[in-house]
Amino acid sequence: MKNCYGNYLNWAQPDTVFGHAYYLDGAPNWTILNNWPAPGVIDSTVVIDTLEIPVAWDIHRKLSSYKTAVHFQYKWSPWEALTILAGARFDHYALTKFTSWAPRIGLSYQLSPVTKINAGFGRHYQTPLGIFMAFNSANKKLRSKYSDQIVIGVEHLFTRDIRATLEFYTRQMRDIPVMASDLTPDSLDNSEMELVNHGQGHVEGLEFFLQKKLYDRFHWMFSYSYYVAKASDPRYTNREYDADFDFRHVLTLVFGYREKLKDKPWYHALQTKWWYRPTAWLLPLGDEVEFSLRWRYLGGKPYTLQDYDPYTQRWYISAHQPLHTERFPAYHRLDLKLNRRYIFNKVNLVTYIEIQNIYNRDNIWDYSYDSDGIKETVYQYKLFPVGGFILEF
Repeated sequence: MKNCYGNYLNWAQPDTVFGHAYYLDGAPNWTILNNWPAPGVIDSTVVIDTLEIPVAWDIHRKLSSYKTAVHFQYKWSPWEALTILAGARFDHYALTKFTSWAPRIGLSYQLSPVTKINAGFGRHYQTPLGIFMAFNSANKKLRSKYSDQIVIGVEHLFTRDIRATLEFYTRQMRDIPVMASDLTPDSLDNSEMELVNHGQGHVEGLEFFLQKKLYDRFHWMFSYSYYVAKASDPRYTNREYDADFDFRHVLTLVFGYREKLKDKPWYHALQTKWWYRPTAWLLPLGDEVEFSLRWRYLGGKPYTLQDYDPYTQRWYISAHQPLHTERFPAYHRLDLKLNRRYIFNKVNLVTYIEIQNIYNRDNIWDYSYDSDGIKETVYQYKLFPVGGFILEF
């Protein structure tokens, strides 16, 4: 049992929506524009109408509730090569009064001492965020969203420190909360933050993982996944779009090297030099040092084209615009990390420095849509150093 507590505060001042006209180069009077961008627009507008005066609001709600959960599992081996792990989980969320029962089962068959086949099925529930209930008390009727997942894969141990896995999976997602206003094609609808369990989606994909653990001096890892994630378009029946997290390709490469210097004679001799202690923090040396490189690649994230209305100076999604038809450029970066461990009698000191995005790539985070009709690119961090220390007891 867990107590869930939240404190939600949200406020807004009135923000009147006006109708605008524009001065065009060489024209003596203002003009109402229907399309954007428009040639000859001078950086000057005139307000010709008052369209909407939204009221101010001030919401301050405190929420407190309990989550109760019970789970059990049973392991059974009908014969030596086969292992079955079955279980279930019971959840109750007092705030929504929703109760769930989620079964799970996994099987593992040992083909040989170094190869086995794994398969599993499971249903997984996730309770609505507490902030949803703070948005609108009607959201207390929300059900917990859930997913049904099936996975099958093979695992092989090449050596004692090199292992590979290949998995295929499918996942069906149901009862995903979406804004009630999203059920209509009008992007300016307002449902006062009320949500409904109308969303659904599915994912199919494969994952390949190859790893050499840190057994001697070197370790490395190769991970690749390909998947297709779809979500239902809540505006229409039987229409899907690429989900927010549908990157398609995800690739990670890691390479690391560790060296133990504590017992090296030259390292002990170096520590006796008069200049070593004042400059040790600058040197890539320690009782143990580890260098690692990490490269990560993600396919472009999908996004939806937006139109600009010069009359209201608002960006909007057209009623007939398909969702997520465009994609950002692919994301990738290379990180370099140095760990230095100093071993003392009762404690170890680990210092680290990491340089993220070594080649200073411009990875796009999102687009910013300004009220003057300009679409600007928002970038993620470029070359970025990070450092710190850890005490190990």
